[in-house]
Amino acid sequence: MTPSAPPLPNAASGSPDGEGSKHKGGLKRAAVRGWAVTMTGQGAKFVIQLGSTAVIARQLSPTDYGLVAMVTSLLGFITLFKDLGLSQAAIQRQTISPAQVSGLFWINVAVGLFFAALIALAAPLIGRFYGQPELVWITLAFAAMAPVTALGAQHSTMLQRNLQYTSLAIRDFAASLGGAVAGIVAALHGYGYWSLVIMQGASTLLSTVTLWWQSDWHPGLPRISSDLKPLLKFGSTVTLSNVLGFLMNGLDSVLLGYFVGPVGLGVYNRAQNTLSRPMQQLIITVHSVMKIWVVKKMRSMIMSRRSPSKKITWKQKQHWTN
Repeated sequence: MTPSAPPLPNAASGSPDGEGSKHKGGLKRAAVRGWAVTMTGQGAKFVIQLGSTAVIARQLSPTDYGLVAMVTSLLGFITLFKDLGLSQAAIQRQTISPAQVSGLFWINVAVGLFFAALIALAAPLIGRFYGQPELVWITLAFAAMAPVTALGAQHSTMLQRNLQYTSLAIRDFAASLGGAVAGIVAALHGYGYWSLVIMQGASTLLSTVTLWWQSDWHPGLPRISSDLKPLLKFGSTVTLSNVLGFLMNGLDSVLLGYFVGPVGLGVYNRAQNTLSRPMQQLIITVHSVMKIWVVKKMRSMIMSRRSPSKKITWKQKQHWTN
């Protein structure tokens, strides 16, 4: 297992958690190292996805891609609420207790189960909306993935808080490779659009399993307390932002699938992914590293202002000025 920093800050000392507080310039070096590791991991992930797409596309028709895209485009809106922004809320906190992290974990699991049931109930409606009965079973398969994703949400958050980018890169590589192999094997055996579902399911399962393997943090017993209210409030703001982002970027696929059908949506989906995937990978790399770096830099600045040595220096300057 990859060595990890303590998952929680030392509240007694008042120091922010992570590598940046250990020595001067440590945060900058950690950010640069994290960017390099994440870029390498995203590059490997891109190559795997590009190769698997080239192989699977020769076995499937545009209709197969369109059927799956019909489900994922509609579920994209529902799944915006499955995390409730709790991962971002945990990352931005200066200090977070083990009880709070465990509480967020169990909330994520409960929300994942709730949305799995909600998606399952919506499966017949999605089939009727598009006029495609095959979508019912595809939707049910995606519903089963929601709790699996929720089981790894807080583990991913703790790895990000501690700047463990190597562990996150291992997760991405294992999930991409395992999903690609499963999808290719299914496509070669004639499973059609189910090969895309199998690829996504295998990737989701391997992602969660790898997160549990790489993380030293494990949840405690279920316990909800008032300490979670600030985190839930922050998470609601993140969720609202995600909803607005979906309306700007994801509504086109829903409408195209409804008015044009699976063939047109399948062609559009493949072209869009091929064109936008390189930029998405780059954005993910920069965002995942800079997000943590900015948060930890702000914590470091706040703690330095509260340091007694800084106060003495300021008083000395006032004395010298007078």
